[in-house]
Amino acid sequence: TFGSLIDETFRQTTLDCAAGKPSCAEPGKSYLAVQEANVLTATKGGAPVLAIQGLNDTVVPPATFRCVADKLKTEGVDTTVCTDAQAAYLSVVDRNAKTMLGWIDAKVDGNAAPTCAAAVLPACQ
Repeated sequence: TFGSLIDETFRQTTLDCAAGKPSCAEPGKSYLAVQEANVLTATKGGAPVLAIQGLNDTVVPPATFRCVADKLKTEGVDTTVCTDAQAAYLSVVDRNAKTMLGWIDAKVDGNAAPTCAAAVLPACQ
């Protein structure tokens, strides 16, 4: 099974460190340090962002995605949020390729980006 591919010590120490627990230890401690050192931050005035959320996504649920979208907007990033009521984590890109390409072409050409579906996302969790 997929679960047998994950080393239990790695999994547990990573979770403990992410939660700030006193039981934070190696190898999770080093793994999270690398992740934190490689975080990219958004830049106000930088490239615009198109974010399309599948409303059937259980890997990155809509409420979690809402946190990212809210943070980008709070930081002044030009962010367009679209939703796809039928898409899940693995299908959102294929289902929305035409929208993505049209949006990118419009932004590069200096034209208004095409509109997209934008359902109200649940509150950030």
